Amino acid sequence: MFQSKKLRKLIDLYDNGSESEAARRSGVSQTTISELLLGKTTSPHKKTIKKLSSYYGIHESYWYTADALLPNEVPDLPPELASTLLTADIKPYLVLLPEIKKSGIPPHILKKIITEWSASTLE
Repeated sequence: MFQSKKLRKLIDLYDNGSESEAARRSGVSQTTISELLLGKTTSPHKKTIKKLSSYYGIHESYWYTADALLPNEVPDLPPELASTLLTADIKPYLVLLPEIKKSGIPPHILKKIITEWSASTLE
């Protein structure tokens, strides 16, 4: 099922909360965006998903993956890394795989992994 909360967060982050701006920039009608946000449409057309994914620079599965996270939603992510990720040409998102969640890796170890990864990619 389409995760309307994810669309709301992206509109708030990248379109200053404006549904009309999101519609204009993404090429998806404002009516469709409103219906998605209100939950009136829970299975949008593939074309709509492609347009939204392309505009926001995310993978199409993001809309349907409950535990997919944007960088600003990752606990203990250093602010400078979150702002770097959020302003990159392609706005990435992170998915903590169920295996990682179940593994019991402590948050401070995950933070270290993210910090080391970010340092190596920013060099």
